[in-house]
Amino acid sequence: MLLISNSTSPPGGYLDHCENEIKSVLDNTNRSNMFPVNIAFVSYARPGGISNDDYAENVRTKFKELGYNIIGVHEGDSKKIIESSEAIFIGGGNTLASPNYKGLGLVPFNFKPHYLDPDKSLGRESDETRIKEYHAHAGKNGIGGNVTVIGLREGAMLRVIGDNAKLLGKNGARVFRHSKEPVEYSVGDNLSFLLFWVRLI
Repeated sequence: MLLISNSTSPPGGYLDHCENEIKSVLDNTNRSNMFPVNIAFVSYARPGGISNDDYAENVRTKFKELGYNIIGVHEGDSKKIIESSEAIFIGGGNTLASPNYKGLGLVPFNFKPHYLDPDKSLGRESDETRIKEYHAHAGKNGIGGNVTVIGLREGAMLRVIGDNAKLLGKNGARVFRHSKEPVEYSVGDNLSFLLFWVRLI
């Protein structure tokens, strides 16, 4: 599994900064000797307000360059498309926005893509404040106050394989736990503890 903070990192184009990691993940997928790998595309964000069809076509073009086949879940029976695919690519979708605070449940933590460090000069509520509000609200409702949140800065990625998680890309990340000060992590750090913390609290 690869969690990517952002799809474009200037001056590169769409997914250029993470295409090697994407290929590494997909080339290790159980492909049943099929080529290209079929990937179900789920659109949770539509950049610039473009349609699902246009977004899927943009993604399809990029993945075709890499040797993979994209099928939008909106293009047919979504359940069958997902079940017949070797992988799933989700465009957008902040796990903090999940109404039950659990996201897809693929990992025992939530992550905040496009994380920005606090900057009072911006005159806006910081991502740190929003994450703390999330912890407070979720804890008050008894449905996730102890869930760890990782804020991935632009250019950062988290690769999860089995019980191992490693921070990749650039710019690093911050990890938030309820009622604790955030902790800074750098590219290359082993963050496998994120996969086990939930079992300890």
